[in-house]
Amino acid sequence: MLFELTFGKYKNKPIEEVYASDPGYCRWIHNQPSLNISGDIKIFLHSKFLNNDNSYLMTWGKYKGKSLKQISRMDPNYIDWLRKSEFVIEKCPNLLKELN
Repeated sequence: MLFELTFGKYKNKPIEEVYASDPGYCRWIHNQPSLNISGDIKIFLHSKFLNNDNSYLMTWGKYKGKSLKQISRMDPNYIDWLRKSEFVIEKCPNLLKELN
């Protein structure tokens, strides 16, 4: 399935490709009921964010596309590792804020 966005910074890009590279943007679209998006894209996004808890969404790493709440239920040790990671401490202030 290749359903393309008709607006925004990813105009004319397939939603699947956008989700793979920027799930946070897709979650933003999903949470904007006033946007005029096709039914197929709505269905795709709904399937991806069915259990959306609106916590911080990872955009990299082995849990890319998962929320911190989902990760903490699946792998609490990974959350501990993130808290101690020099990369997160130095380069990811928003993530660090959500972790603490």
